[in-house]
Amino acid sequence: MNASTARQQMTDLTKAQRTPLLCQALIALDADGERSAEKSIVRAAIIDVLCERHPEVDAAFEAWAEQETNTETAVQAITGAALAAHRSR
Repeated sequence: MNASTARQQMTDLTKAQRTPLLCQALIALDADGERSAEKSIVRAAIIDVLCERHPEVDAAFEAWAEQETNTETAVQAITGAALAAHRSR
């Protein structure tokens, strides 16, 4: 299996998960503190899926990135917006 196929399979599996589960996984990855290439790929896949699924997440992430001083982490901004969007549907 090549890297492209593996990435597509991971993306498909990620898309199949519900928003609250993806948020839990993202929080767990962030809390772990260990940074590896594999975890970065998984983290990026989760963020991509949440941004595609909920436009509010993409907007919250962009707003977070544009602020010079943040009181929350990117993961907090993303998961907060994702869970709020999920509950409103």
